[in-house]
Amino acid sequence: MEIGFGTGLNAFLTLIEAERSAKKIHYTSLEKYPVEVEKAIKLNYAELIAPEFKEIFEKFHTSPWNETVKISPFFSLKKVETDYTLVDFTEKYDVIYFDAFSPEKQPEMWTTEQFEKLFKCCNFGAVLTTYCAKGDVRRAMQQAGFKVERLQGAPGKREILRAICQLDNLPM
Repeated sequence: MEIGFGTGLNAFLTLIEAERSAKKIHYTSLEKYPVEVEKAIKLNYAELIAPEFKEIFEKFHTSPWNETVKISPFFSLKKVETDYTLVDFTEKYDVIYFDAFSPEKQPEMWTTEQFEKLFKCCNFGAVLTTYCAKGDVRRAMQQAGFKVERLQGAPGKREILRAICQLDNLPM
């Protein structure tokens, strides 16, 4: 699952891995402010990362919102146009990309309460990751029950956070 579909980069990278490993992925992404199709395609991620998947990248953005679309034999995508803070999760997830705007821009998304909600929809061993490595965010994740660690970030990001839902942290 992804909080913040944005340009579709996380979904695209996940699809590439699904195709290369022949592993089936059911990808759900929640987005309050969808990026215009033309803008997302102009970013040219497919040409830069994996030109063989260019048509699939475009399909991410042209597929309808609020329904599941089979993108490939190994990847289905459900983009949901919604405010994540209002969602009551009914499914369990193995991976959560928390790609929301910064705590300064959207503080309501970075609270212990919101991370508790995410913790409850995690399978055992699930991983939540975010580019935000602020101490307040790390502590909110820990208070929600996650085991949190700082990792070296991607280029342009000094650090990221990885939070893991472990057995001793699962709610009863």
